[in-house]
Amino acid sequence: VTALRARRAMVESGTISDEGEVDIVDCPYLSGVPDSLREVLPSYSSGGVLFADICKEGPGSNVLSSHITQLRGEGLLPDNWEFVAAPRTYNPLGSTLTFLNEEDIVTAFRKLMGREQDHSMDKE
Repeated sequence: VTALRARRAMVESGTISDEGEVDIVDCPYLSGVPDSLREVLPSYSSGGVLFADICKEGPGSNVLSSHITQLRGEGLLPDNWEFVAAPRTYNPLGSTLTFLNEEDIVTAFRKLMGREQDHSMDKE
């Protein structure tokens, strides 16, 4: 849901022109990299991939870090990728301030796209 909201916010802010510019792949499978993720990643080899983990950043806390490592080892991770997760901090009961939020994802996306533009200038 957070990624969907972030994509909508990027349209509203003009970061992207329509929601079709950003694909969201939900990956709830925790024990290993899903085959469907392996299948879809090659289609993003010329663009970029943003991994947004709702779990807290840090060792043993988020599953996508191990997925990224495995995908890199298999040669499936594109050159341009970014990772964002919830901050590694105490979460007061009932508070959502430390959860991964739309702004975190939008900021990481802009960083990712900035690198993509830098790479395209290198090719010219």
